[in-house]
Amino acid sequence: MDNYGEVLWLPVCAGLTGIGVLLSILVWRRRGAASGLRLISWSLLPIGLYLMGLLSIVVPFGVDLISWVTRAAFSLTAWIGVAVIGLAVVLWVISGVMLGRRRVAAGEDGKAVESGEAADTKQVAASDQPAEEDEGIGDIEEILRRRGIE
Repeated sequence: MDNYGEVLWLPVCAGLTGIGVLLSILVWRRRGAASGLRLISWSLLPIGLYLMGLLSIVVPFGVDLISWVTRAAFSLTAWIGVAVIGLAVVLWVISGVMLGRRRVAAGEDGKAVESGEAADTKQVAASDQPAEEDEGIGDIEEILRRRGIE
């Protein structure tokens, strides 16, 4: 921003800070000190940004962000991009669940090798049913054994 633009921003930032401080006093009286202090902290940001000279960065960024959002909201390619990113997130979560199951299965196999009878039971169960069902049934069988039901 040039000097003329900076001079114009001073009353805007000071006004926003002043209005925010007045509102924070009202909020302080109604909702308590914590809410009032929180609003005062937000109210001091405009004048702080002005005094630091950061408005030349923040204002164009805000304008660019708003124009990008409005263009993206009506763009088919942007929505396809959102769908692709969503698919990537879903696949990442699924792979994490699959890796977790693999680690749990590897841990159970390690315990089963230590006790020979459990290893035989696991091998029979693994050959009869798919691996995912085996984990669930093994948990149920373990709960039933603990309760004395067989």
